[in-house]
Amino acid sequence: MWEQLQTVEHEAYEKSPAGVFSVDDCEEAHEVGVFLRDNIEGRCLDVGCGLLPEPAYMKDQPNIQFYGIDPFKDEVDREFDFICGTGEDLPFDNETFECVLFASTIDHMIDPQLAINEAYRVLKSKGALVIWYIERNKPHLIYGRYNKHHQWGFTNEVMIDFIRKAQFKNTILSVVLKSGNNERIVMVRK
Repeated sequence: MWEQLQTVEHEAYEKSPAGVFSVDDCEEAHEVGVFLRDNIEGRCLDVGCGLLPEPAYMKDQPNIQFYGIDPFKDEVDREFDFICGTGEDLPFDNETFECVLFASTIDHMIDPQLAINEAYRVLKSKGALVIWYIERNKPHLIYGRYNKHHQWGFTNEVMIDFIRKAQFKNTILSVVLKSGNNERIVMVRK
């Protein structure tokens, strides 16, 4: 199932990169970029960074050094350090990053809980987990196909529960994006 959905996503990138959430004319990506600029400094791992050389939310970030991980193996001249892999098995030492970002990718993971657990592991003390996702009216918490492009669907309450299960204890900031489309950012510090 995961490989089938990843193939659909890869084909979408190849046919029309403009259809992905992180292109320059995506209002939501710019909102996420502003949020990051206002809240994050240091090394930030973008889990599921995709195939763009530089996603819109990475631009104009003088205090953030981005790193990316993605299962797509394509040769892309990225503007940041990249490694091929998945969010459920991050090939980094404990406490490596000041931030771990899931930018519209958590609903594509094989195991979102494991991916969030891994984010916790690689975050430094007081590091931030930032998740940008589409909030659904009803959760879909059984592994399978939520829709044509997603395996999972999360309500805000379900997302917060996933974060709490990963040992995050601090207050969770949850913000609905102004551009609409039921998109939300949640952030919590380790």
